[in-house]
Amino acid sequence: MIAAISIFTSIIGSLLLYRINNSMRFRLLFQSRRNGNISFTGIFLFNKINGFIILGMIPGILVFAFFPISPAEVGLSFGLNNVYWYLPGILLIVVVTNYFLASNPDTFSRYPEMRFKEWTKARIAVTAVGWTIYLLGYEFLFRGLLFFSVYHSFGLLASLAVNVIIYSLVHLPKGKAEMIGAIPFGILLCCMALLTNSIILPFLIHLSLALSTDYFSIHYNPKMKLV
Repeated sequence: MIAAISIFTSIIGSLLLYRINNSMRFRLLFQSRRNGNISFTGIFLFNKINGFIILGMIPGILVFAFFPISPAEVGLSFGLNNVYWYLPGILLIVVVTNYFLASNPDTFSRYPEMRFKEWTKARIAVTAVGWTIYLLGYEFLFRGLLFFSVYHSFGLLASLAVNVIIYSLVHLPKGKAEMIGAIPFGILLCCMALLTNSIILPFLIHLSLALSTDYFSIHYNPKMKLV
């Protein structure tokens, strides 16, 4: 039952979040009445907090309120990260790899999501906070509830297949390349969750990908600069 709820919430939640984030009605909430400009910061934070609520908070409340399940069963614990202390080295690999991948014009044409021409330390901090909030909910749903619930019910292969298929399809609106890239990255995150019995490492790996993509995209984009 928990596996079914996890699959349902991951699909419906992702579709709902996409619809809200791309709705002109919500964008107009952040339009200045004085000059008509759209607040990049307001939209970004709204989308990330909204994502945390829809993908993380609501599914968590549904599962923990109606089922006798402990947080540790869905990866909400330190797990075995102290045993596999060397695995955070993957974060460095992700960042170094991203240094070269972010030079692709297609990448810095889409990232960072806030399209400022000048990037101050405050704006970098807002980006970091937004992605942290969002990915906490995101990884709880995908590498926590979805992965572990299907794994406990149907085994590893089924859990990997379900997780990676849904995770890849969620990236479809961002383009074919990102959808294909989500397949090996999704497998990596699932394996890290299984190995450590926790979502901590998948969360940190995903966060390092998001933040380094934003930072290097600013670095490579000729229309943006760090100030």
